[in-house]
Amino acid sequence: MSDETVKMVRAYLKTISIAAIAVQALFVFPIAFIFRTPDALFHTGIFRFVAAMLLLLIVALVRCAAYAAFRSAIYCGYIRPLGDKSRIATICTGCPRYGLAMLHMRFSRRKAVLICCDARARE
Repeated sequence: MSDETVKMVRAYLKTISIAAIAVQALFVFPIAFIFRTPDALFHTGIFRFVAAMLLLLIVALVRCAAYAAFRSAIYCGYIRPLGDKSRIATICTGCPRYGLAMLHMRFSRRKAVLICCDARARE
């Protein structure tokens, strides 16, 4: 497996792990402790299906947000692809959308070359 594929799988695993924590904190704990529902509810197929769909929805939303941040960073000049259809791009470490833009690059198996620049100098 290539290095970029490993980074992509790690990005998805981290995203789904954080999504699972959010679903558990925002939905499962309140249902279990505030509304005092029985434990049998959490073992049903419907609950598992709804939880899985929530996780997939959150990952899809994070992917869309990362793509939008990536496109915005390209438009603002913080990211510059190297070549026409290159899988390599330079990214400025001072980019305000750095985290999401890097996440999109990991999702799409692109290589990033980090360059130091001042974010205030671009404004």
